[in-house]
Amino acid sequence: MSLVHATGSTQTPGYRPALRFAPMREAPTTGSPPADLFKLMESRSAALRELASFAALRENWDGNGAACPIHESLQSAASFLELLSKARDWQPSLHADGRAVLELDEPSAYVEIVFGPKRQISVYVQRIGEPGRARLAEFNGRALPYLISTI
Repeated sequence: MSLVHATGSTQTPGYRPALRFAPMREAPTTGSPPADLFKLMESRSAALRELASFAALRENWDGNGAACPIHESLQSAASFLELLSKARDWQPSLHADGRAVLELDEPSAYVEIVFGPKRQISVYVQRIGEPGRARLAEFNGRALPYLISTI
């Protein structure tokens, strides 16, 4: 699995779960990113700026054959971040198949949200002392899924 981060990870050694992602079912978007992604570059939120910077990456951005970023996925992740009311340190990253990923690493839990095609998100939660759980939800870009309120 290949994820890109602009900042270093603060993961406790051995705590981060080994995740398996389903293969992409749709071809990644090619061409120029939508203008609204570039508007995010001006955002005061470091997470939104970093997420928007992924839009400029091209195929093989990791040197290992990674797909170009899927703009629909990046936009969904940006919309998700803009809807959050809690000030948490979400870390954007990019999966090698082009999907946007948001990670939250807190002392009590690790959360990973992967933004797939057609408004589908995959949410993985691993709390200290509990088995990890993965769930699928729909994200319409206008309201956070109920599942997120349980994090």
